[in-house]
Amino acid sequence: MGNKLEQLLNSLIEKGWKPFWDERIVPYVKIDYRQIAFYKLCDDWMYQWLFDTDIRTVLSKESLLWQFVCENKMVRLETDSWENDSYRCYYNDDGYPKDYFFEMERDDYRFWLIESALKDESELEDFLLSNIKIEWQ
Repeated sequence: MGNKLEQLLNSLIEKGWKPFWDERIVPYVKIDYRQIAFYKLCDDWMYQWLFDTDIRTVLSKESLLWQFVCENKMVRLETDSWENDSYRCYYNDDGYPKDYFFEMERDDYRFWLIESALKDESELEDFLLSNIKIEWQ
């Protein structure tokens, strides 16, 4: 994992993402050997380690990453891997075989939760970097 992922996560925090509902987290994310360290501001000038996690956990529902990214229209919808149906995907509503499926837009955070859950661990960093866009105003 690299510097680009650190930059992306720090930028998301600067934009207002509160990882895991924690208001204390500051844009001082560090990555070391596949561990992602989140920090909080301790004093006006000092950071204190808060917790370490992995990229799979950062992409989970509990981190609020995909919810934040989708609500703030930071998803790259133009990167499309679906051949015939570029902005919709069909998933079974509750995970069990049924006759009815619901339609999910690609700007729905649940779509991205499912997509990231299906990725191999080695693909997660590239998946994250290629599907989130940060635009500074």
